[in-house]
Amino acid sequence: MLKMKLSKGASTKALALKYGLTQAQIRAWNKLYNKYLMKVGQKLRVK
Repeated sequence: MLKMKLSKGASTKALALKYGLTQAQIRAWNKLYNKYLMKVGQKLRVK
């Protein structure tokens, strides 16, 4: 499992493109039901 610490301006779209995933996968793995609830410094699972 790979985790990514969010920086200012990060988005699920940018992470999906960077790691070859879909936004839906990232949101599901991290239980992000509202894409606007991500915070700077939050750690997200990306693989």
